[in-house]
Amino acid sequence: MTDWQKQAKNFERAFEIQKKARERAEQLLEDKSRELFLKNESLEEALAKLVKQQQQIVIQERLAALGQVGAGMAHELNNPNAFIQNNIENPWCI
Repeated sequence: MTDWQKQAKNFERAFEIQKKARERAEQLLEDKSRELFLKNESLEEALAKLVKQQQQIVIQERLAALGQVGAGMAHELNNPNAFIQNNIENPWCI
């Protein structure tokens, strides 16, 4: 076998090694890309769920605040009303 033939065989081996390494790298890249895509999808789902929960909490807080305002107004209206009713019905106060 001549030097040229030996050198050609060495180049072929190097080419095959490089080709296999490139294929492994491409497969690894594809696997990692798929994994990243799936993780991104799950993060988007989690974010959507959190946003929905946040909106529900805001609505609940608004309703609670509205309830407190309504209770306060009822209390303020009921106090003078109760005072008047108690004084009208109780003859000892007149």
